[in-house]
Amino acid sequence: MIRTDRLADVIWDDPMTLNGFCVQHGERFEPGDVIQMEGSKELMLVKSSSGRWVHIQRGYASTRPEAIRSDQVIHILGKAEELKRIGE
Repeated sequence: MIRTDRLADVIWDDPMTLNGFCVQHGERFEPGDVIQMEGSKELMLVKSSSGRWVHIQRGYASTRPEAIRSDQVIHILGKAEELKRIGE
């Protein structure tokens, strides 16, 4: 089952180079989670989370970074290791 959350309403300088953001429910994110913004092909890897802040690696699995918008839905796809096994 895909878990979801939503970006908090924040303002940032450059949505293409952003390496972290505030979410509504930070407890849903764990290091190693692969996430994808609704309507985006880019995958991101969760590096860490603290409170409502999530630190990410952009362009995971050779995907191209795309702009991020406030209030965008985030799909938590699963752990990177599990997704790699499924793809093998």
